[in-house]
This record gives sequence, C-alpha cells and structure tokens, in this order.
Amino acid sequence: MAAYLMADLLAEFNMLEAVLGVLGTIWLVLKVAAGIGFVIFVHELGHFGVARMCGVKCEKFLVGFDVPIGIGRFQLPRTLWKRQWGETEYAIGIIPFGGYVKMLGQDDNPANAEAEAERTRIRKDDDDSEVADGEVDDGQVADEADFELDPRSYTAKSVPQRMAIISAGVTMNVIFAVVFATIAYYFGVTYTPTQVGGVVAGSPAWIGSSDWPIEHLQAGDQILYVGEEKGEPDQQLRFGKDLVEQVFMAGVDSKVQLLVKRGDANPVWISVQPSEKFTPIPTIGVSPPLLPVLAAKDNPVLPGTGAAAASPPFKGGDQIVAIDGKPIQDYVAMKALLTQKMGQELTFTVKRTTKDGVSAKDGVSTEVDIKVGATPLRGVGLIMKLGPVSAVQVGSPAAQAGVKAGDLLVSLASQPIGDAFTLPQRLLPQVGKKVELIVLREGREQTLSIEVRAPRSYDSGYGPASPIGIDALGLAVNMTSEVAAVAKGSPAEKAGFLPADILTEASFVAVNDAERAKKAKFYSTAVPFDGKKGSWPEVHETLQLLPTGTKLSVSFSRSGAMPKTKVLEVVASKQWSIPQRGLSITQLKEVHTAGSFSEAVSLGFRETREQLMQVATVLKKLLTGKVAATNLAGPVSIAYVAGAEANQGFPRLLIFLTFMSCNLAIVNFLPIPVLDGGHMVFLIYEGIRGKPVDERVAVGLTLSGLFFVLCLMIFVFGLDFYRFAPWLGS
Repeated sequence: MAAYLMADLLAEFNMLEAVLGVLGTIWLVLKVAAGIGFVIFVHELGHFGVARMCGVKCEKFLVGFDVPIGIGRFQLPRTLWKRQWGETEYAIGIIPFGGYVKMLGQDDNPANAEAEAERTRIRKDDDDSEVADGEVDDGQVADEADFELDPRSYTAKSVPQRMAIISAGVTMNVIFAVVFATIAYYFGVTYTPTQVGGVVAGSPAWIGSSDWPIEHLQAGDQILYVGEEKGEPDQQLRFGKDLVEQVFMAGVDSKVQLLVKRGDANPVWISVQPSEKFTPIPTIGVSPPLLPVLAAKDNPVLPGTGAAAASPPFKGGDQIVAIDGKPIQDYVAMKALLTQKMGQELTFTVKRTTKDGVSAKDGVSTEVDIKVGATPLRGVGLIMKLGPVSAVQVGSPAAQAGVKAGDLLVSLASQPIGDAFTLPQRLLPQVGKKVELIVLREGREQTLSIEVRAPRSYDSGYGPASPIGIDALGLAVNMTSEVAAVAKGSPAEKAGFLPADILTEASFVAVNDAERAKKAKFYSTAVPFDGKKGSWPEVHETLQLLPTGTKLSVSFSRSGAMPKTKVLEVVASKQWSIPQRGLSITQLKEVHTAGSFSEAVSLGFRETREQLMQVATVLKKLLTGKVAATNLAGPVSIAYVAGAEANQGFPRLLIFLTFMSCNLAIVNFLPIPVLDGGHMVFLIYEGIRGKPVDERVAVGLTLSGLFFVLCLMIFVFGLDFYRFAPWLGS
C-alpha cells in the first residue's frame, strides 16, 4: 500500500513539476512580450503626445498592426483588443511587430494619399462642412478658395511642429533607454568580468608581441581597461560590452589598447591588432572566464566521457575544490592540471550543498570524493598531413629554439610527428627536457633543440581556418585535408582510405531517430573542407562531444577522380585521451549594483550611449560589407534573445530593452521613406524649399521605401525560419 501511495505521490510531483515548468515558460513569454511591447508603446506614445500638444487630431493609437488576415471566408480579427476613448481608438493589432499613430491628414500608404488629403479640406466659413470642390451647397458652387486645411490635421501644422511630432518617437525611445538601464543598475546587473578564461592558438592575443611587457596573454590575466592609455582601471569591466564590442568596433584596421594585470604584478599596457582570420568578426582570440562549478542543470556532464562514468556521479552545482588532493582555486588551475594529467584517473573533491538530500543553494555543505577516469580520444583512423607552422608564440620554447612561421615539422624527439591530435599527450613525458626538433625550411631540413614546457591549457578554438595549438611548445600549426596515413585496423582502413586521399566534406550520422530529430539541421548539414566554412580539426573536435554511436560520413577524392563517400564508425582510442573530462562548467558572473541613485542614472546614460554607438557601428559595417547581412535578427531571434536575458533576471531584461530602444531609435530614423527618418528628410526639403516634395516623387519614394522594408522583413523572417524551424532543428 505504501509503495502504491509513494508512486502516486511521485506521479503527482512530476505532474506538478511539469505544470510549473509550463507556467514558468508562459510567464517568461509574457514578460518578454510585455517588455518589447512597452518599447513600441513608448515610441508611439512620443508621436501621440507631441501630436496632441500641437493640436493634431489622433484617430488611432496602435501597438502592432491591424491589417486584415484571412483565407477565403475565414478572417482573423484585426485587433486583439480595442477601445474608443474620446476621438481616439486605442488598440493592440493582430500583428505584434511594430505600431503606429494615425493622425488626420497623415497616412503612410500612398494609395490613401488622395482620400486622406480630401478628408483634411474644410469650408472656411463652416468647420463642420465636408463639401468638396465643385459641389453645390445651398445652391452655390464651391470654389477652391472656399476651402482650407483642417487646422487639426497633421498637414496643416508648420514644418517645425511636424518635425517635433516625427522625432518624438525616437526621442522617447532614447529617454526610456536611459530609464530602463538606470533601473537595471539600481537593482544590480549581472555581467561576465574581463578575465581571460582561455586564449585561442594562433590568435593575436596568443601570439603576443616582443613589445609587450608580458609577451602574450594567458588564462587568468585580468583586463582592467579597454581604450586609450590615459584610462583608469575599472573593476566592473564587462567581457561582452567593454572588450568584445570594443574590439569589434575597432575592426582589423586599428589596434586596441588594453590595460592588463597578471597576478600580483603591476598593470601594464599592451596594444593588440584584432584579426578576422579565424572568425567572421574582428577578435583578439580570448574566451570568457569560467568557474570550477558544474552547471545546475539536468546534465552536468557530457555522455560518453570520463565524468559520465564517474563514481559516485557528479551533480549539478558541485564545486570542484581539489583534484588528487591539490586545492583548486579557480578554473585556470583546474584546466592546467587536467591538461598535464590527461591520461590518468583522477580523484575530484567536490563541495556539494544539499537540503534534505537534494542539491540546493542553501543547505548543508559536504565534500565528496569522485573517481574520474580519462576521456578517450575518439576518431576514425585518419591521420591528416600537417601544413606549415602558422604562428610562434612570443617567448615560448619554439621561439627560443628558432622555429619560424612557415616551417614544416618533420620529427620530434626522434619520432615522426604523426597524428597531431595525440602530440600533446605524447609530449607529457618530455616536460622539462630538451628534445630534437627537425623542421623543413625553404626545402632544407634543420635540426633545432627545443625544451618542452608543462602545458597550461587545452584551448583549441578549432574553426574553419584555425590552426592546431601545441601549448607545450608554443606552436600553432595548420592542418591540410590530405590524408598522411591511415591507422591499422581502423574504420578508415577497413573502408579503403589511402594516404594522399583528399577529404572534400564530412557530415555526422545520428545514433538514432530521436537524436536526429532533436538536431536535424546539424545532422543534415555537410562540413566542406575549404578552409573557409569547415576543416578537419573542426570535425574532429566535434566528434569528441557527440553521443557514443555517432558515425561520420566522409567524402574524398583520389588522384583527381570524382569524390566518393564512406560512412565510418567512430571508435574510442585505448591509448590516447583528451584533457576534457566532460564536465559542464558554468561561466563566471558578477553583479554590478549602483551605490546610489545618481550613480545608477550615470550608468544608465553610459549604457544608452554605448548601445547607440553599437547599433550605429553595426549599421555602418553592414553598409560597407564588413558584417554579413546574415547576422541580422528577425522577430523570432529577438524574442529568443529577450527570453534568454529575462531568464537571467529582470535587470538583464531591462538592459536588453535598453538595446531594443536604442535599436528602434536609430533604425527608425534612417532616411528611408515610410520610416520616421524618411519623413524627416521630406520635411527638411520642405523647410529649405518652402514647399512640399512633389507628390509624384513622394509617392514613388514612399513605394520604394515600403518595398525595401517589406523585402527586409521577408529576409529576416527567412533567417529566423532557417534558425528556428522545428524540422530544421536548432
């Protein structure tokens, strides 16, 4: 009886948990919708308020658009809600992307221009008369001179008044951007500090410079200021806003000044040249800091890894405090230790906070020892030919030994270079020793003596053009798509691969239908080995993260013949490992709370200024082709990002609404007919020339602007469809 009762209670608990999850999602959606809707409402309120102050009759005030939608006899309602108050109809349109204020004498639809102009004509002697030109009134034929513009119409107002009405929406968005950010900082905004979590091999930060006092950046470095050398250290510097965005805005044509602090040493200034070599946007090659704390989610470990097979199992929220008895102060120390002991079984000591046996933020903390085996290297048996050395790290063993970019590695410690993915582990027994390195330089072999240092990280950063990093030597080496050798007894050998085969593309084959359906887009997309959209290191790195049983479909050509495709099993090596143990680690977060209301206002102005500059810079780079149009976001993407921000707390949602307000302010004021900026251009022309733009020209330009805006909407909707359509996967 007790067993049945417990089963019933568990079922009820699971059902309650599911209901609460659904309710939480609904609440999140409502918060996002209310936030974005409020940004639109504020914009239209600006137009509405100034129009009313100027004496203009406002007939409609809509958030959203009330366009007719239907198929055949089935018609959706044009509004979700509406009410008439006085002379104005207030409503929420069926299409939630935008809004408008309908003023007497103003209509963005060129087809309604003539009818709207007729509505604004009234008799000079009778404000209520609607007699048109040439019609008979009391036996008299009305003359054009008998009519005038309705003084309450938009067109009857002076140019300065109309300019004030048109610009009021943008002005309100900027004002409320400051308000949103001020409130956010008053309560406290979470952010990622500008501590270097990792450095991508071959990147500007990794290579460094002989002019830098610290030679190159490394994990654990703290960036205190981004900008001119006169800047003062900022303890609340943000990784995304102050570093990534500043580097992006600087571009590849300018250097970025950084004030860097390493350990207890005094801060030093360095000058870094951003690069687009490995990424589609300018970057210096640093990643954000992490914490040795497991993500508090259902899956704190990745399946098929050493952590997944650990005993006892890891739990979400576990804090790693020691490994093999060595205290772990931060993730940098943890990563170095895992890199240096990648093939060994380790004992992780974690601090686990529980309440009634369940992990919780507030409860009793206990320490648990967990045995974690190595994570085997997975592959298909293809050993790829290495290209030339891409970069040599300043001050590294390779630099001291005289290795140069362009050298070809021949052998190391009297052994062929072989599989570059196993080289980091093969070098571990040589740490602290000098070994012989033979390189091919300008067609001649040269023998160099190089000391192997203890590796500090396993940052790969494998992208389409990323080299392979060998941290123990301080080298970044390119890898080609040519097969150098095939491992004996491997899936590749059984499939008939031979040295000198050229790989052309690869795709992943899901382990089952459920996995394929969950990530349909991922599994249906082939990775081309063209050095721009894909590379073998990128595919190899991805294999380490996929579920056990995933297969790899590889296309290759031989001696110039047509490509063939083989599906290969992915096997785990019995000899080689990777440093990662499969732990889902959390990102380091801090909270910036203003010390006073005046400081919050100051931070609100700063945030708004930065957001306005960011939007303007992105638009400039779009127009000059430095940023691809595929980076644009449609309504679904915006809602998705808003939801992610709202999940991190109300202040983060407010910061996102600050960005949305600034984005709406700038984009809506672009000189495109139909937008506020286009109307302003017409008004400037009218103010200078003393007469409106010719009606035919205005109609033509308005139609062109409308066509452009519609095309842009279709384009961003298409991008959203590609990103989020369920049958394409995530």
